[in-house]
Amino acid sequence: MELNPTLLFNRITCVLNNSSEMGSFFAYELAPQPPSLFYGGAMRKPTKSSLGLLLKSFTKQTKLPENGLFVLDGGHLLQSVVWPQPSTYAGVCHSYISYILKHYGAQSTVVFDGYGSTTSTKVAEQRRRAQKCTSVDIIFHDDMPTTTTQAAFLTNGNNKKRLIESLREKMLQAGIRVKQAEADADTLIVSTALAVAESEKLPVVVVGTDTDLLVMMVARATTTTDIFMLCQSKPVVVFSILDIQHAIGYTRNHLMFLHAVTGCDTVSAIYRQGKRKAFNMVHSTQQDFAFLDTFTNNRSTHSEVKTAGETFILKLYRAKNCASLDEYRHIAYKRAIGRSSLSSTFQLASLPPTSAAAKQHSFRTYLAVQEWMGNTLPPTDWGWRSQEGTLEPLETDIAIAPDTLLNMVSCGCKADGCSYMTCSCKKLGLFCTSMCSQCIGQTCNNTSPILIDGNDDQILL
Repeated sequence: MELNPTLLFNRITCVLNNSSEMGSFFAYELAPQPPSLFYGGAMRKPTKSSLGLLLKSFTKQTKLPENGLFVLDGGHLLQSVVWPQPSTYAGVCHSYISYILKHYGAQSTVVFDGYGSTTSTKVAEQRRRAQKCTSVDIIFHDDMPTTTTQAAFLTNGNNKKRLIESLREKMLQAGIRVKQAEADADTLIVSTALAVAESEKLPVVVVGTDTDLLVMMVARATTTTDIFMLCQSKPVVVFSILDIQHAIGYTRNHLMFLHAVTGCDTVSAIYRQGKRKAFNMVHSTQQDFAFLDTFTNNRSTHSEVKTAGETFILKLYRAKNCASLDEYRHIAYKRAIGRSSLSSTFQLASLPPTSAAAKQHSFRTYLAVQEWMGNTLPPTDWGWRSQEGTLEPLETDIAIAPDTLLNMVSCGCKADGCSYMTCSCKKLGLFCTSMCSQCIGQTCNNTSPILIDGNDDQILL
């Protein structure tokens, strides 16, 4: 059912403006999707790079270590190597191998994404990216000339899958170690880098630009062997993970949570509540955020995750003395209306999510953090639902609006009419409101009586 959010708010304010009943309606979304978390039927997308830039600002660039071992993000590699023109697909594969051997050496490890899973939470994000630009499936062989541009070819997941299969075989023959994740490769890249550093006792350099990689390495690295991230090759830009860890101190314990709760590939962003704000709140204040350990504890219950997530979001909105987001939504709404002019429009997205929507958001955050730590949990237990064979985020588990609101009617009686025989409002025992097209709840004999709220000196309609 498609509903107009502004229309729903108008219905509420017509009937319950400033009354004691109005606050109860703010447990509902009053829109097809939670506006502060979703937009146009999809999760709000964050600016992930803002957290990466913030972390890098805590330390200076450094040089590539001598005798370092490299772990390459395969997705980044596919985009970084420029295909020779003209060329065959065998020539394309050779260009990747030559690039690795020249810049990183034969002892490098390449980790690719997987594209076969339909039960990964990353599928929704992969589908969204694919919709931006699509290419036809190309069934190629080694001697076949390239028939499309590199950019177009790589927008098709099936093409990527076939190219990775060909590259994997040829890289192994060249002595390059290759791994492939079931779905998203980020966790496997980080765990591979940590394992290599621990076993080889040599510096390890992760080659990639994804903020997820940087966050996970800063949060998870415990080895005394230094780990670096090569974020740019021309010119070379390298950062020491241990230096960033030392600079941000205790905040690293909550870094994966802060990244996930403010938006990543599998968790929506919160409208106007960005990564820098969340990070600085934890890093710079004297508040106790030990309750965020809930998200790194693999034994946390749904109730504990819900409570910890809602507590943090309330702090993010600077909501003081509020027991729930539903309560603060009502307060935030009244403040916004009080500041607005008659000609201004009200943005539903500016309100915090409901408690029910925040619960599902917290579940997805917990799932993302646990997956980054290498723990596998059933997504359908943590904020996702199976929809036609793929996973979709669960927005909320309550109705979008209460039945008393959805069942409200309006009449089209003449301005001075609204008799019992003809008025649909009167037949149902309802007063006319501004939704009625002719009388607008003011000029007929079925208007709402004037009430005095005992807790307020205002006159209510």
